[in-house]
Amino acid sequence: MGAGSLRRVSAGRSFNSIRAELIGSDLDELFYYFFHIDERDDSPETFQYQWNKLGSFSWNPKQIANIIGRIGDHVEFLDECEPDHAQELRRIMNRSWHQWEEPALNAIDRFQPRHLSMTIQAHRQLGFVPTPEFKRHWLRAARKTAKQYRPSHFTGQIHDAASLGVFLPQTAFTNLLDRVSTSSDFLRGRQRTTLLWSLAIHDAMRPLPECKEIAELLRPHIQIRRFDVAQQKMLHDAEKYFGWEPTVDNPVREETRSGYEKDFARALRRAGIETRKEEGRIPGFNNAIDITGTLNGTDVDIEVDGSTHFNQIAGVPQSLNPPYKGKDLLRSRRLQQAAPEARILRVPHTVADIIMGKGVGRSYSKERRGEIARHFIQKVTEQPAGLFKAAIKSVNDEGDFVLAHLIKPQRARSRHTP
Repeated sequence: MGAGSLRRVSAGRSFNSIRAELIGSDLDELFYYFFHIDERDDSPETFQYQWNKLGSFSWNPKQIANIIGRIGDHVEFLDECEPDHAQELRRIMNRSWHQWEEPALNAIDRFQPRHLSMTIQAHRQLGFVPTPEFKRHWLRAARKTAKQYRPSHFTGQIHDAASLGVFLPQTAFTNLLDRVSTSSDFLRGRQRTTLLWSLAIHDAMRPLPECKEIAELLRPHIQIRRFDVAQQKMLHDAEKYFGWEPTVDNPVREETRSGYEKDFARALRRAGIETRKEEGRIPGFNNAIDITGTLNGTDVDIEVDGSTHFNQIAGVPQSLNPPYKGKDLLRSRRLQQAAPEARILRVPHTVADIIMGKGVGRSYSKERRGEIARHFIQKVTEQPAGLFKAAIKSVNDEGDFVLAHLIKPQRARSRHTP
């Protein structure tokens, strides 16, 4: 999709008059209006007002799926050319997501497989993890329609679910195993690598024998274009996870320590926690560990995770505990495989900002922020080896944070070679 395919809303044409044509290319007109909003006297709020008016109309299941699908397509397009506009559009969509989720819920039992796939793909493109209610209906519909799936539906939904950190029902993998077992040409080209990577994420979340069986069937048929960095990265991570002999090197150089991580290390030192940086501390991950903190003689390896590591919860613009992306869940499991005796703590930016006194953290004294930092590190030192996540449970009436217990990801069964 390119900007040339987007058409300007005709001058003097009422918003209601294009309603009948919104399903199809004319839906692009409204998004084109958003793309060029800086050239007008309008603001994003004007676009939001016009967008919200769509919710007052009645749509059939096909139209609902098409509208949600177009939302995802346009945000993905903006990610490539106008990232700031993409984030603004995500905020607008998240604030009004209820007006699309409710009709989608009412229609989901009448969705054809491609309509369901289109809707879930939009969630992945937007980075919106479905609400629990929508997730229940989605998984129920997936179980009912799995035998009708085309290859693209299988690959698409498993990939979208993996990216969102949502585990599909076992029947989805059982049906996929049957299809792949009977036809080596069931999937082609990039679909195979994408599916292999998605299977690794699902198995990292909840080990299933079907995931590895399908992966082994796909393995001989994987072909990677030399210059396709994204596919090389997927294949590299999947091969490492499944313990296979690697066929490609990691094409992405891991970032060195950022200013954000240095600020967090200083905040830990102010809290009385010794810190240091060791490259290659975990085999195969030269810069994975941002900080090694020491409290009472016990080391804790710390990763500080910025906002790019997380999805959003659909309809929830801000969350104290945003959900990790699927690729980060796979990374967590790989870290655990590579260093089974280590204590590793992942600190989301929402927690790190509080400890550093940024954002809402500015309302806390240095002493209180130091207590929060020591609380998390101390809790990890009291645990056996494992991988943990710092989390905030809620905010109480006094405006103070109630600190939750550390969340320890489910340990994978010992089926893969570290």
